[in-house]
Amino acid sequence: MSIAAQFRANHLPWLILLVGGLLSLWLASEVRNKQEKDAVERFSFAADQVTQRLEERLDAYALVLRGGAGLFDASMEVTRDEWQIYADKMRVSKTVANIHGIGFAERIPAVALDEHLQRIREEGFADYHIWPAGERPFYTTTLFIEPFERRNRRSMGYDMWTDSVRREAMIRARDTGMAALSGKVQLVAEEGDQVQTATLMFVPVYQQEVPVATPEQRQQALIGWTFSPYRMDELMQGILSGWERLDVQALGLHLYDGDQPLEHQRLFSSHQANGSLFYQQRLLEFNGRQWLLVFDHFNPASGVSYLSAWVTLTGGLILTGLVFWLLRLLQNIQVNARKLADQLTREIRQHYEESRRFRKALDYVSSYIYMKDTKGGYTYANQITLDLFGVTQESLKGTADTDYFPPATVRHLQQIDRRVLQGEQSSEEVEIPFADGRVRHYLEIKTPIHDDSDPDKVIGLLGISTDITEMKEHERQLEHVAHYDALTNLPNRVLLADRLSQAMVQAQRRGQRVAVVYLDLDGFKAINDCHGHAVGDEILMTLAGRMKDALREGDTLSRLGGDEFVAVLLDLPDTETATPLLQRLLAAASRPVMLGSEALAVTASLGVTFYPQSETLEAEQLLRQADQAMYQAKLAGKGRYHLFDAEEDRSVRSHHESLERIQVALRCQEFVLHYQPKVNMRTGAVIGVEALVRWQHPQRGLLPPSAFLPVIEEHPLALQLGEWVIGAALFQMTEWQSHGLTLPVSINVGARQLRQGELPLRLQGMLARYPAINPSQLELEILETSALGDLAQVAEILEACRKLGVGISLDDFGTGYSSLTYLKRLPAGMVKVDQSFIRDVLDNPEDLAILNGVMSLAAAFGRQVIAEGVETEAHGDMLLRIGCELAQGYGIARPMAADLIPAWVSNWQPSPHWRSLKRVSQPDLPLVYAALEHRAWVQNLLDSLETGRLQDRPPLDENECRFGRWLQESGWGQRSDLQSVNELHQQIHQLAHAIYRLQDAGHFSDVPSLVEELLQLRDRLLEQLELLQQH
Repeated sequence: MSIAAQFRANHLPWLILLVGGLLSLWLASEVRNKQEKDAVERFSFAADQVTQRLEERLDAYALVLRGGAGLFDASMEVTRDEWQIYADKMRVSKTVANIHGIGFAERIPAVALDEHLQRIREEGFADYHIWPAGERPFYTTTLFIEPFERRNRRSMGYDMWTDSVRREAMIRARDTGMAALSGKVQLVAEEGDQVQTATLMFVPVYQQEVPVATPEQRQQALIGWTFSPYRMDELMQGILSGWERLDVQALGLHLYDGDQPLEHQRLFSSHQANGSLFYQQRLLEFNGRQWLLVFDHFNPASGVSYLSAWVTLTGGLILTGLVFWLLRLLQNIQVNARKLADQLTREIRQHYEESRRFRKALDYVSSYIYMKDTKGGYTYANQITLDLFGVTQESLKGTADTDYFPPATVRHLQQIDRRVLQGEQSSEEVEIPFADGRVRHYLEIKTPIHDDSDPDKVIGLLGISTDITEMKEHERQLEHVAHYDALTNLPNRVLLADRLSQAMVQAQRRGQRVAVVYLDLDGFKAINDCHGHAVGDEILMTLAGRMKDALREGDTLSRLGGDEFVAVLLDLPDTETATPLLQRLLAAASRPVMLGSEALAVTASLGVTFYPQSETLEAEQLLRQADQAMYQAKLAGKGRYHLFDAEEDRSVRSHHESLERIQVALRCQEFVLHYQPKVNMRTGAVIGVEALVRWQHPQRGLLPPSAFLPVIEEHPLALQLGEWVIGAALFQMTEWQSHGLTLPVSINVGARQLRQGELPLRLQGMLARYPAINPSQLELEILETSALGDLAQVAEILEACRKLGVGISLDDFGTGYSSLTYLKRLPAGMVKVDQSFIRDVLDNPEDLAILNGVMSLAAAFGRQVIAEGVETEAHGDMLLRIGCELAQGYGIARPMAADLIPAWVSNWQPSPHWRSLKRVSQPDLPLVYAALEHRAWVQNLLDSLETGRLQDRPPLDENECRFGRWLQESGWGQRSDLQSVNELHQQIHQLAHAIYRLQDAGHFSDVPSLVEELLQLRDRLLEQLELLQQH
């Protein structure tokens, strides 16, 4: 290599590092300057906007004052009321926002002073005077100022001409005829510690129809000035409001009177001056008065974001460093390779004459050394290489890789040679198979051989090949130790995690199942303790082999440690497919192990879970599930397997979470009581309300009892919630009673609460805390379907409650298996018929018969009956007709909050006809059943027309329907007063035949008219039956 080339090679990385660093600094500086320039331009734009807004606001104020002056042009005399109306109109507009007032100062000659004072005092200002006092040729009194409030009232009568600063502006306005601004002043209306710097604007007012072309004419025509005083802080705050719309919230402003930033001329300041790069000035001129606006940034350090500059600098330096590091790395590699090649070349050249001795020396080197020409032909090889090829030095020449290696190896070696002959140095691992089946690994280092006369020309290559087969084998052994259990040679936990993750991905892709089996040996610890660890290890190795043989190819069995194993079963079409494999694992683990003459045996407990599941799971979660299932297998008796139930696990977790949330709800007072009224439908009396617990959930809103009561049914929380309900109901009864409303309240009591022997005592304690409540106003409702347990004990507890004066009611009567037993043995004074019997009582004769039977049964035992689930007025009609007057349900009132109950009680009115609705006599009850049967038959016909199925059609023979059979079998059909009913019944069945014929023939458009006719006939038949009931 030439000196110049070597110099370039050695210094190129450092040159790139220097150039790259400088370029990064330059680019960062450019980005920084660009960021500062952009920030200053945005700031400058904002300053221009503020300056423009100030100019516009001053022009607007001048326009307002000119409007005031215009009043004097339009009228010979402007009154105080007219001035107030004008000022009020201006104050409504945003044009005069943030100004202190709008006034008029009148010029009064000294000779007219007394007349002026008398006139103003006659207007109601008895203490009016012009101040400061003193004799002057004329006076400029502040005559009008609006708003005429306390602060502005103080300036009335003030002669502004006496102040030199005000006088200068008044003269300039008088002589120019234009609006003029004063210098820095303090308003005479200021008081206290809220004094602000101020300025005033004056507009001259001249006499009508008098020439005002010259300053002298204007002085003669002047009658006064309209003016506005401005407190500068308020004025500027109004002008500068809405800075956020300018995107420069940090804009600061100093305002000076004049064109120099003199402190004694400062009118307004919003911040401390910084003198930063944002510092800017604007000169505003208003009719001869100059204001200097000095802008700066509140916090210049935050005004410019240098993030891009730092990112550019950092990125450039990192990139430069990486390039430098790579070049140095390549340089070192090239230097080392070049050193080796140069050393070998130098040695060859130095000992060319002694080549035999040199080659003899290379023959003792353990590495394979050879040289090739540019065509890939061997020109030299040391002795170990010749022995490997099975040739001599003479027969080697002219041969190539194709003579010694398989085609795949030859292609690989030729690819390396081509790169080296192009001037690169190569170092690669090569795997070479031999004819005897051996496979050896070699590290091939190859470097180009350059021509002495032309260093850039490559005339061949030098190769050094080292056998690294033993080193690779050592690496393989280390890899095996890292992933396999040393005792059983099974995959360890690390390899298990990898294979399980792959199995989960494969299962998702193929749409199959994976089983994870957690296996623990039962009884192994006893063997280990009794026979020693060597015997234990022998058993573990034997059982590991058996269990592995019991699995399929592709399945994985791993040892976690101790006597714990995990199996991963792949490609299961369903969970049942795993059963034979699990049984084989159990059998393999339970077969005795012979150690000498002694047979030692253990069993295995298996926990099994499957993937995928409805929830997204990680591999570690599957192992935990299988571990839980294995624990269940041990609890069940060991020597078996147990399948993990994901739904049960979710249910248990959800149940525990729900219990915890309900406990929080109790502590946080999230439960509320709603109340559903109970009434006597005939008299209209409100006989009480039923307290119904609700959960006011912060996220899910108002929840019904079905959302939380089943969760705590057999949990101690049921007792806590039950006692809370009783206490809350008693408190609410006290509240109502204090407002003049005495209302009985019934409370549902759960089975767990009933089985609590302390219920009477705790109830007595709660009643004692509310002495104003009569115990008879409280009623406990017992759910008939509750698992009451020992009925005798429950009856004893309820009797003790009843002796306290508390009423007992049997709720949902008729839905349980022990209705008669409960009715007989429990001291219930009220029976509440379940809403399931009430809901369909208008259409289902069986429900009506059950309801009638319950009423008869309750009457036999001396119990009152109340019906729940009364949803419509028609339900109320039916109940009253069969003698049930007490009811509750949505048709009367929905459950409502406690504060709505008093108003509802005051406004409740029953249906007007309920009071006069007669009860059907026992002999006429069959007519009620008959009406229901016929209504049900018609509804069945309508439903069958909807479905179109033949099997849904009701009997069409008039003697086969239930109503027709009743007419024949009861004897009612022979009565003369039922003749019209018989005829209507026959017409209805004839019409039904006609409807079905039209439907079967496909004439669907003709069906609706016949259906309408059939419904009219049905209504007439039902009316006839009702008339018969009333006679």
